[in-house]
Amino acid sequence: MGAMRLLGMTQRAGSGNRKIKGRTFEEHEKSLKTVRATPHKDNNHIVIVRVMNEQIIALNGLMKSYGKHQGISNLSFSINVGEICGFIGSNGAGKSTTIRTLMGLIRPTGGSATIFDLDCQTQASKIARNVGYLSSEDSYYESMKVHQLLQYTANLYGMDCWSKVNDLAARLDLDLYRRISDLSPRNRKKVGIVSAPITRPKLVIMDEPISGLDPLIRQAFYEVLEEENRRGTAIPLLAHVLSEVQRLCDRVAILKDGQLVGIQSIKELR
Repeated sequence: MGAMRLLGMTQRAGSGNRKIKGRTFEEHEKSLKTVRATPHKDNNHIVIVRVMNEQIIALNGLMKSYGKHQGISNLSFSINVGEICGFIGSNGAGKSTTIRTLMGLIRPTGGSATIFDLDCQTQASKIARNVGYLSSEDSYYESMKVHQLLQYTANLYGMDCWSKVNDLAARLDLDLYRRISDLSPRNRKKVGIVSAPITRPKLVIMDEPISGLDPLIRQAFYEVLEEENRRGTAIPLLAHVLSEVQRLCDRVAILKDGQLVGIQSIKELR
């Protein structure tokens, strides 16, 4: 993976006073600490590029206990903008607990965590606007058809995502007109995989997305994540073993019994 990543923010190149959120492009560019602007080679867009060592997720002594059982203990590490970071460990290692705490779904018993420099507990709703999340345990409206559920997701963000939905569904061999209640566990997982990136979030969290996918669909899934990452999306990728994530990841965090054993680059682990 290169040292620089596309952030995914574009403006049409050309003359005139270009605006981004009420500011000119030049004013916006100056407000970013480490950026450069380059024309997109295909469509002459201006693309904002950030140095990859800028943090998008930061954990500081994060802890979660369930009575006497320690779910996660004193976790401190960060994930950078544009990085694919693997979380590996067996069941009960603390992977999902960490992610659910980051998403504000459960409250920590100690420490803190931020996403986009926003506190994961007090500003969870703001964070959610720019996060796509595939949970390891789905919870869908069973009476809906797949396309209705995905349209519902797009509507929540006020976006037209139909073109991307069709593209991802075709690549993952997902029938958009099947009822959710009629789907196999494998196809239910595909629904989540399609749903997570369709709103073009800056962060896509994938909790054990690979298990149960057949080899052809797994290959398509890898390609989808690689495309999202080239667009600048940071992706925490949870899995049981290194072999499931080593193709994609820049670094891997290894968890055991709720503790961080280590975090290393893929090159160091090979």
